[in-house]
Amino acid sequence: MQLRGALLPNFQSTFEVSESLLGLVAPMGTLGFTFTVLAVGLAAGHLPVKNFMLAGAVITTAGTFLMGFSPVYPALLLFLVFRGLGTGLFRGLDRPLLNHLYPGRFGRMYNLHAAAWALGAASGPLVANLILSTTGNWRIVYFFYGILFVFLSLYLLNNRLDTSEFEESQLSWGKLKRISRRAKILGMFVGIVLNVGIEAIFFTWLPYYLSGIFSHGFGNTALSLFLLAYVPGRLISGWLAEKLDLSLLALLNSLFIAVLLTLAFFFTSGYFQVAFILLSGFSISSNFPTLLSLGTSTAPKLSGPINALAMTCSALALSAFPPLVGLITDYLSIALAMKLTVILAIGLVINLVVLRAKLVD
Repeated sequence: MQLRGALLPNFQSTFEVSESLLGLVAPMGTLGFTFTVLAVGLAAGHLPVKNFMLAGAVITTAGTFLMGFSPVYPALLLFLVFRGLGTGLFRGLDRPLLNHLYPGRFGRMYNLHAAAWALGAASGPLVANLILSTTGNWRIVYFFYGILFVFLSLYLLNNRLDTSEFEESQLSWGKLKRISRRAKILGMFVGIVLNVGIEAIFFTWLPYYLSGIFSHGFGNTALSLFLLAYVPGRLISGWLAEKLDLSLLALLNSLFIAVLLTLAFFFTSGYFQVAFILLSGFSISSNFPTLLSLGTSTAPKLSGPINALAMTCSALALSAFPPLVGLITDYLSIALAMKLTVILAIGLVINLVVLRAKLVD
């Protein structure tokens, strides 16, 4: 996923497209993902888990190789959709499975799961830098990751997956409507859209933005450092999730995000600006798993559907905000477009304050 932002300048130079068209990389990358993560998540507990996760790994592998072979820009976008279909199959089941393997500990487990994700995400731009510096060919980056996915597929094929504790309640539309009206669920939906909106902008555009100030390599390295902050951020949050109220933890994270991004985009520049952006990664990182844990606590036996709806909200944010930044950049400037992160951060604080007020009532 993080290769998309790291390789955005390479896509532009290879396919000679505008910033507006570059902005389509993010929504096309989440289009197929949204379809399968929602379908599989809503049916979680009634599916052969290992078979679906294996199918997801195989499709992701094929899609990753095909992206490296893309002859034209529309083909790259099409293969992004295809790869997303496989990733959605996998991600629609991973957190629900953890929830049932470790009942009642989703605050800690979701943050640990997210920390593992962050290790992979942080390595992506660094690997891209290494391969680009030695070969100069962005396609080899996808071939390299395609080979790694082959090993994942073989591991799933040859090992037993214990799903004996994977039991989910049957979900009806009536039950879905009822739980969707709960304050924690609504707060989770809004919070995830706003928080992932900030992430989506940084994931896609931070290397591009910083490469205009420093260099392409510096931009990719900065994205890796931003994502590396997710690891301690999520580990600490996983520990705090068992000691603090989850809505309070999310509010404190949101306040830190708003302050740091305001300092970054309105009061500083150069290396100080980069430092504040990187520091914001600690708090941005833990909001998604914390908000998802908050929502899951309302109906633990429906963790699959709740995870699917949360991932759909995430996908909507990943699809909507990067193209908006691309349009603003095309017609105004990337510096102005990046200030959108501050607006989203302020909205995040307001959402958590309203949620806590409703929970107190």
